[in-house]
Amino acid sequence: MAEVGVSGADLHRLRDILALLRPDNGTGAGPVEVAYEVLDLLEPLLHVDGISFQEMHVGRHQSMHRSYVQASEAGEHVALDAAQIAAYDRENPPDTIMRYWWQLPCSLVDRTGRPQLTTIRMFYTASEWAAHPVQIDYFRCADSLLLAYPTGGGSTLRILTAREAAPAFGLRELTLMELLQPHLLPLLRAVRAEVTAPRVDDAGSVITQRQIEILHLVALGLPNRRIGHLLGISEATVRKHLENSFERMGVQSRTEAVHWLHEHEHEAEAVS
Repeated sequence: MAEVGVSGADLHRLRDILALLRPDNGTGAGPVEVAYEVLDLLEPLLHVDGISFQEMHVGRHQSMHRSYVQASEAGEHVALDAAQIAAYDRENPPDTIMRYWWQLPCSLVDRTGRPQLTTIRMFYTASEWAAHPVQIDYFRCADSLLLAYPTGGGSTLRILTAREAAPAFGLRELTLMELLQPHLLPLLRAVRAEVTAPRVDDAGSVITQRQIEILHLVALGLPNRRIGHLLGISEATVRKHLENSFERMGVQSRTEAVHWLHEHEHEAEAVS
């Protein structure tokens, strides 16, 4: 490893990352949190000040959009969903990069349908890249490094980082990422599964515990007067609680409300 510039400290960080990428890593953290830990370790390993994981969708007819970005920069973490990314792109249109997309190394994964590890400077000299419209209008970096995996249907999962100033990425960084390449994809897939999973609202996050108590008694077929007596509140208070809970749940009847409660409680139990 010494001949490509990989040090003992690099190998130690590499081992730490591989340990996190194991399914039984012992952290108890979900994929998103593990991904942040991996990105945090990749920053010093690659000697960069920011790195991101992105899901991208590319069509053949000048269409490109990202549906998820998770980034780490000097310990600061940020995650953007499709709506937030679309808002950003409206303010910063990626027109220039789309114009040159199929000529750039970032499109190799789309063109070949195979995983790709590339840098800008593998394809452009420093002067060529400095004069390139994408560098001037969009990237504004001395070099970028991209590890990209195709996932089908024009979608890719990518790890992207860049250096604003020289030196360019070299054999050291490419070797380290090549060693990690087979191990990163399962984590990236797990992150996407976690962030795209339908959110199950716990009943208690929509209606109050008192309203849940009342609905459990409604499910037993008890009238409002009897429910009030059992809970030590007035019949009018029971009626008001039901009206408020119906509005929050978006239902119109006692039967619909009971069905809603049972459905949400069962889904929450299944997720937990």
